[in-house]
Amino acid sequence: MRLIQVGGAARRLQCSAGWVRYLADTGRLPSHRTTTGLRLFKEEDLREFARKRRQRALPPTRRAKHPGVRNAASLPAEVPGCLDPHP
Repeated sequence: MRLIQVGGAARRLQCSAGWVRYLADTGRLPSHRTTTGLRLFKEEDLREFARKRRQRALPPTRRAKHPGVRNAASLPAEVPGCLDPHP
């Protein structure tokens, strides 16, 4: 069992140390305190939190049926070979 301090937890979760403290204070991220008050996080708990966060992430945006193909009206008129949207 490896214990990690707040700064290391923040780097692993790619967020600020303040956010890690908030997560610990609200009970969303399990933490342990030493007798001197230092917060420590189990590496396994950080891994599990990151996994759950990825699962809750928003689904990827819908992609175009034909990537790279744009509407001719959206192209600037000075592009050679561009169709004129207003003939």
